Amino acid sequence: MIEALCEEMTMRKLEVNSTLETIYFGGGTPGIIKEENVTRLMEHVRELFEVRSDAEITLEVNPEDVNTSKLSVWKSIGINRLSIGIQSFQDRILHWMNRAHTAQEAMEAVQLAQKHGFDEITVDLIYGIPGMTTAEWTSNIEQVTQLKVQHVSAYCLTVEPGTALAHQIRTGRINAAPDDQSIQELSILTQWVKSAGGLRYEISNFAFEGHIARHNTNYWKGKPYLGIGPSAHSFDGDRTRRWNVANNNIYLRSVRDGLVDHEREVLSDVNRFNEHMMTGLRTMWGVNFSDFPDHWRRHLEMNVKDELAQFEHQGWLEHQSDRIWLTHEGWLRADAIAAELFMDAD
Repeated sequence: MIEALCEEMTMRKLEVNSTLETIYFGGGTPGIIKEENVTRLMEHVRELFEVRSDAEITLEVNPEDVNTSKLSVWKSIGINRLSIGIQSFQDRILHWMNRAHTAQEAMEAVQLAQKHGFDEITVDLIYGIPGMTTAEWTSNIEQVTQLKVQHVSAYCLTVEPGTALAHQIRTGRINAAPDDQSIQELSILTQWVKSAGGLRYEISNFAFEGHIARHNTNYWKGKPYLGIGPSAHSFDGDRTRRWNVANNNIYLRSVRDGLVDHEREVLSDVNRFNEHMMTGLRTMWGVNFSDFPDHWRRHLEMNVKDELAQFEHQGWLEHQSDRIWLTHEGWLRADAIAAELFMDAD
């Protein structure tokens, strides 16, 4: 697989025509990869592409993956940001989620990374968990404070069809967390970040000044990116998206044959507008109309002017000059609001 990833990079080198601003090892559990293989991947990136001296280079890891040997190697090859999948600092919750680490191991992973000079660390937390108390959620946030973590990604628990959790909820063995609980927990986190001087810069992401994640921010702003590996998505920054085959064996065979198996989509003008609206409203920067083509601006003026005024009146949206952005209350309804502003295919 490592050799295939390197080979795909080589095959697709010409798709990148600018200096790399960010590199992200993610989409699974790259922290389990042996140190020499991570080194090989990073070396190949530098062989093929020009990388900015201040590039943000992130590695996704779980607490149980973090040790002195790996941290030393990661640091030496230029990785400067860790995304640690902690999910909770409560042993009861971790056991319920079948996580491999304990709360103590999660704390030690962060502290060990900091000791090895990792100044940029983000932790993942999950809210909306059935049976989680306000005290447990507040304790998670207090632990983040004590660890001096600069960035938090907080996601509401999603019940996927066909999973054991979905079955337990359907059969009444577990009661799904009510919406009020999830909203309260998100509000507690939002208020804590605000009172501590931080920013909620995207629906699920919170950071202190100078620690906003550049990589994901570029996604939301529609910048081009190259995705390598099974299931990896790419975007040319204009109209074309592609995604690699998900099956590992098919991926490996296709790389050996010199052509990565993938699907491709060319976005229509309507798709581009709607994606721009959806992703922009997820961020604190919102959507800026100043660079819109004339027909996009006409759509806003002729078709959704009343909706914009209504959302602003309800306190869900703010509008200033050529820019709109959602309030905290608006973010709770982000998908529905964006859908009301979408352009129809006709």
